[in-house]
Amino acid sequence: MSPNEHIGRGNIRPLLLSCTLVGVLVSLVYSSGVSHPFHYDDLHSIRDNPHIRSVENIPQFFYRTDFFSADPRGRMYRPLVLVSYAFNYGLDKLQVESYHWVNVGVHALNSALVIAVSRLFLSGLWPPLVAGLIFALHPINSEVVSYISSRSESLCALFFLTSFLCYAYARRAERWSVPLMGTSLLASVGALLCKSVAVTLVPLLFFCEWRFFSPVSSPRTLVKRLTPFFLLALVYVVGMRQMLHTALLGAPVRDEWTQWATQIKALAYYAKLLVFPWPLNVEHPFTLGSAGIVVGLALLLVISCVVALWRGGPIARVAGAWFLLVLAPTFFVPLNVLVNEHRLYIPSAMFAIGLVALMQRGCGARRVWALITLLVLYAGLDMRRTAQWETPEALWGASLKESYYMPRPHIYMGDALRNAGRNREALGHYKKALAVYPHVLSGGDRLSIYNNMGAVYLAMEAWGESVRSYERALQIDPDYTLAKAGLEGAKAMRAEGGKATAIKWQKEGLLALVEGRVDDAVGLLDRSARLYPLSQTYSALAQAHGRLGDLKGMRSAYQSIIDLDPKSAAAERARDRLRTLPEKVDQK
Repeated sequence: MSPNEHIGRGNIRPLLLSCTLVGVLVSLVYSSGVSHPFHYDDLHSIRDNPHIRSVENIPQFFYRTDFFSADPRGRMYRPLVLVSYAFNYGLDKLQVESYHWVNVGVHALNSALVIAVSRLFLSGLWPPLVAGLIFALHPINSEVVSYISSRSESLCALFFLTSFLCYAYARRAERWSVPLMGTSLLASVGALLCKSVAVTLVPLLFFCEWRFFSPVSSPRTLVKRLTPFFLLALVYVVGMRQMLHTALLGAPVRDEWTQWATQIKALAYYAKLLVFPWPLNVEHPFTLGSAGIVVGLALLLVISCVVALWRGGPIARVAGAWFLLVLAPTFFVPLNVLVNEHRLYIPSAMFAIGLVALMQRGCGARRVWALITLLVLYAGLDMRRTAQWETPEALWGASLKESYYMPRPHIYMGDALRNAGRNREALGHYKKALAVYPHVLSGGDRLSIYNNMGAVYLAMEAWGESVRSYERALQIDPDYTLAKAGLEGAKAMRAEGGKATAIKWQKEGLLALVEGRVDDAVGLLDRSARLYPLSQTYSALAQAHGRLGDLKGMRSAYQSIIDLDPKSAAAERARDRLRTLPEKVDQK
């Protein structure tokens, strides 16, 4: 039986019942997290983003990357994701529940699509349902559901799977199906407008034409079928050339060798997470690929898995190709986060199908339900993981338990503590972020750390430290608006606070002068003038130097009064005193 013979088997009613069951289970498992707040990227891309607050901005989402975020550094081209945020905002402003329910709904739809795609590969009614349940409940996908900004991943998967499914059905039709092919092309455009990983659909379709679908009549037919998809991907890549140039050539996060070595290790790590999804973390304790022996072992493991999958039959080959091709962009585009759970969202769809095929082949179709224990375990892990998103402190506290020596959890824990007013603790985490693993810190990470340290010092009234932190942030990005505004505020507060302290020292100096402690008076008045120069302070300092017979000191003090404001009355008096100063000053 060829793979294509499974397509569309059975009537529509079992499919609808299966999809409904999966949707209900997804809603039950993730309903406990719908009141959880916005987290890290949600803050600048949703909560503080003014562009999603008017439907009039929707056309601009499709050609302005700066509308993706309130932060100028957060430019992204994901217009359909922004449209979904605008829909949420129009529906319920910033009430977080609606945003979470959309994420849950999209994941349920994707689970239904996995059931439909499974019918391309699995025979019978129950195996596709089990594959859909594995995808729906796999703990690796819990981040995509719980973290609102990961909607870019789930929306991309929605269109990606739809495009693949429609293409497969178009291939199955006895005559070329224009409606199905047109839907597939439109869905591929939708996927590209959600996330750039959708470009991998083209090589995936080519691989399936080569090794899975029934053979084409001629190479010309194959070119005719795939050329529209290739052209769409090419137009997208050309349109994104500036962002790609920055990521690859202009300001890459790391060099090519380190990037490839790291991602070779990541492939093995991702395979482990699919098979054994524990522990889960927003920032996994993963290191750069620098140790040759570790990278070599990882490469050997990946090659061994590829060979095993290639010998495992058509479904195993498609599963392996699906996994490798969808993750291939991470080899070429260096990203700040070394490994990320949401990158496995689309690969996990084929993993679920391949796992059921393996069980069906080894145990028979009726014993596929032996996976029920696995599904219950998955559901329990999902609910446990969802609970970690209840507060920023809970999320990053859980992350730090596993990834204490990764900097990013310290950054975001610092942010959470700063927002809670726990400034000293926040400062400790920011300093830790700079020290624990500096090799993986990007320029953007350092910019955030120094800018946020400046804000913490400002709140602690440590004006000098605040100024220095903001200045270090601006050394990284001289145009960063938040740091420029913070620096101005810190300087103003330093000046204001310095004036109060200077006046205090001035009073103490005058008192010392009256009491005859002239040396003490000179020291106090000099400190006062250095911190915040005032004409009264220099006038008293001149008197103190006169008591000591220090003519040079007197002249310097009077000249300082003139330099402060040459047109003032105090400056005129200082000039008069300079003209009448004797060659020697009598000490009294």
